[in-house]
Amino acid sequence: MVIPPKNRDSLKSRLELIKPHFIVQEFVSKRVYDLLGDYAILLIDRGIIETVVAVREFFQCPVVINTWKNYGAIDGRGYRDLKENTGSTGSMHRKGGALDFVVQGISSRIVRETIIANRHLFPHVTRMEDKVEWVHIDNKFTEKVDIELFQP
Repeated sequence: MVIPPKNRDSLKSRLELIKPHFIVQEFVSKRVYDLLGDYAILLIDRGIIETVVAVREFFQCPVVINTWKNYGAIDGRGYRDLKENTGSTGSMHRKGGALDFVVQGISSRIVRETIIANRHLFPHVTRMEDKVEWVHIDNKFTEKVDIELFQP
């Protein structure tokens, strides 16, 4: 097993942050999880993890990222390695700085509007995709104060 370099926090602190709402497999593809196991969570920016946890707690509804672990078809919404065909090679997903998700029972438009209206609760989000059926958040640097909306 390959162990990624140490990040500013430990594997244990990342695992504590995501439970009880998430498991590591939701943040990475099956191939990445098979290679790294729970260490794969270290590939995801801590601010992005904090954001999706905050979204889950704000809405008090399940948040769905990847579903492959439970025999679902979704496998590319978190970290994407270079062998994956989804998205561009410069995608923030490939840098661990982006997630796509849905909040069960709430439209993605409402979730985006809520994040924008409550920016202080989601300080790590700098950009979101607009006019899509899921919520894309990322932390790509922009010089804007407000969250930037873009279309894929």
